[in-house]
Amino acid sequence: MPREQATQMVLSLEDAQLQVKPTLQERYNEQGIQQELMNTDPYTHSLDEIISQLSDGKLKNLLADTQDNGYFLYSIEGTFFPIIDYEAYAKYEDKTTEDISDYIRLMVQETKEPSLRDASIAISLEELLNRALDTESFMTNYPASLRNNEIKNLFRQYKGAIFFGSDNSQLFDYTTRIMNDDAQKTYKSYVSKSEACQSQLLTELKQYMDTAAKNDYKDSDELKQMREKFLGIES
Repeated sequence: MPREQATQMVLSLEDAQLQVKPTLQERYNEQGIQQELMNTDPYTHSLDEIISQLSDGKLKNLLADTQDNGYFLYSIEGTFFPIIDYEAYAKYEDKTTEDISDYIRLMVQETKEPSLRDASIAISLEELLNRALDTESFMTNYPASLRNNEIKNLFRQYKGAIFFGSDNSQLFDYTTRIMNDDAQKTYKSYVSKSEACQSQLLTELKQYMDTAAKNDYKDSDELKQMREKFLGIES
């Protein structure tokens, strides 16, 4: 099968899953479902294990439909919902066009180990920067890709975490307003790389770190304006 045809089939499958997801999500919001699911200890059991131990009923049917339609369970602050299992797409990587192969890889990475969870940065800052650079490269290499918008959104998520941190992973200390040591060390390491000038992200991060250094890495109105500019946020 030609790569273009295989690619269209894969994207059509993803489109179908994205279309079905809201309806499936509504079923998880029905009264009693979340509590019944919590009683199955979903954090330590696989979908197969949970389904096998349940009696016939609404929850068992829901979980079976979740699995059969290519989703897995994900939770935020104790609430469960379905998310596309992109690892199931991995078998198509060598059959699709190069951009969609890379897209699948990026989505597997993000869904298997999310960068943000419960308002915290859930991966190391090194991994966060690496993912941001990978998505930046995707946009550069495949500007006409049918999944360019999806990767743009992912890049913006990574970039926001880099420059802003998150509610539970603050970039600057609440009391001293000084950038945390891990961020200082990691960011300075990345912007000092010889190839940093080839990345718009790292070019902006270097400007940011150079400005921060002038005030001993203490947050300031100037830094606030820079990060809002980099993220396209209107003041």
